[in-house]
Amino acid sequence: MAPRNLQEVLDSSRGAVDLLRNSLIGSYIYPVVPADFQNWIKEQTAWRQTAVLYDQSHHMDNLFMRGSDAIKLISSTAINSTAVFPVNKAKQYVPTTESGHVIGDGILFREGEDEYTYVGRAPAANWLLYHGETGGYRNLDITVDRRSPSRPYGG
Repeated sequence: MAPRNLQEVLDSSRGAVDLLRNSLIGSYIYPVVPADFQNWIKEQTAWRQTAVLYDQSHHMDNLFMRGSDAIKLISSTAINSTAVFPVNKAKQYVPTTESGHVIGDGILFREGEDEYTYVGRAPAANWLLYHGETGGYRNLDITVDRRSPSRPYGG
């Protein structure tokens, strides 16, 4: 019988870290993105001679956290300090288990006094989401915008 909820999935595994590291969601194949926006020669030249604006956010999750408990969630799941984290700045976010196993990493943006956005791969986003939902954070609103769907077989 298939698990009916997250707790049954956890109970039938060797732990959350094993589930995240051995996920069956497949490899992170780049979604269908235009091969070029102007033309290949101009874009290759830009890499060398000017600057390139390169959007890679399509293959990352965005997790939005709002409320006074957001910083408590971030602080309780990360190894890096949030003591100095002014508005309109970003930090690397590195979540770990209680025993110090690294879950992943990503970029954490502080967009307002109680507004944060995590951008990165799904394991760290899922870690924040899980702890946000189960950790008793009463003043916390979390929404997730998942990465673009992959099309590994074309389409």
